[in-house]
Amino acid sequence: MGRKKQQVRKVTTLDYSRQNAVYTHRRKKKLPIVLAIVFVLVLAGAGAAFAYIHNLNSKIQIEDEEVTESLTEVKENVEPYWTLILGSDARPEESESNSRSDVIMLVRVDQNNKQLTLVSIPRDTLVDIEGYGTNKINAAYSYGGAQLAISTIEEFAGVKISHYAEIYFDGVETLVDSIGGITVDVPEYASYADVTLDPGVQTLTGHEAMILARVRKTYSQGDFTRTYVQRLLVQAMVEKVLSQPVTSLPSIVESIAGCFTTDMSLNDLIALAQAMQGITSENMYSAMAPSTAGMVDGVSYTFTYINQWKLLMQKADEGVDPTLSDEEIAICGTESTETTDLVMTTGLPDTVKTQLEELASQQAAAAAAAAAGTDGTATDATGTSSSTSATTQTSQTAPVSQSE
Repeated sequence: MGRKKQQVRKVTTLDYSRQNAVYTHRRKKKLPIVLAIVFVLVLAGAGAAFAYIHNLNSKIQIEDEEVTESLTEVKENVEPYWTLILGSDARPEESESNSRSDVIMLVRVDQNNKQLTLVSIPRDTLVDIEGYGTNKINAAYSYGGAQLAISTIEEFAGVKISHYAEIYFDGVETLVDSIGGITVDVPEYASYADVTLDPGVQTLTGHEAMILARVRKTYSQGDFTRTYVQRLLVQAMVEKVLSQPVTSLPSIVESIAGCFTTDMSLNDLIALAQAMQGITSENMYSAMAPSTAGMVDGVSYTFTYINQWKLLMQKADEGVDPTLSDEEIAICGTESTETTDLVMTTGLPDTVKTQLEELASQQAAAAAAAAAGTDGTATDATGTSSSTSATTQTSQTAPVSQSE
């Protein structure tokens, strides 16, 4: 007898259908195993991510509770807030008493309107430091670290500070290099050590940016010009960082983690970057405390023009351009901290406020006249021209010592 021919059954899609009980049984056996493997991998990835974030936070976050408690809480996505940036020549592991803050900058952050306002304070500004008397404002950091610097600058500027960042100069070099350099319109010839830069628009390396931030002697107005240059650098760095994908921020933070400290966590920084992404220099205001230089007992100080400073900070806190016009400077006068104590809780004198209100009215009338016609005439419904008188505002340019 011949061997019985074995029949070969054709495989159909029904074999792999949920309607097939055998396949469904096998599938149910494999599914828990696959899910278990996926679950383990997800946990492992989450654990690695958590360790990565925790490690970065431990490098960048301030551990001093007294510093964090001195900051004013604010609903960041609802209202603007002030951040204090200090640039120090110290390193994180070095004693604060061995260094002073060479860069002092207040930054008003308005996340809703994607707007930043940078206000520089000259390092030699004469102030009263609690417990230490009359001194230069950058000495507060040396005497009492970040906490005393925050309270001293709050009193000087008349604002509450909600966030704090301390940048060591090496961090500027590392950050700029990590984002591929920055483009800056260098305002003046600058030369220090191995770097020489001519005026003009150019792309700077990290080393060049760091030198530009520190040089002072080759500038025409010394520290006043330097604070202006520092704000240009900050604007360029902010614009470049926020033009990067948000996903690249952790690697940028990691590259400079040893060069700055802040009260903000990595998640806070990423949220801020997302909120401010796309900001350009057009959305950034910039000014410096109106000042003049002088000597007291053989020591050089920077004296603040009191009423000009009050008006500037009033405008900055309102979210408008804080630069003072020539007319505003003339009205505010030049009374300074060389002879008078600065008390920011006391507003502008009534006479000054009245004159500023009159100036604002004149400017509004001039703007209306300009809108009606370039020759200052308006045309009525019959086609007849009528003259509109107004006092036109003159120069909007402030002296270098005020806003460069």
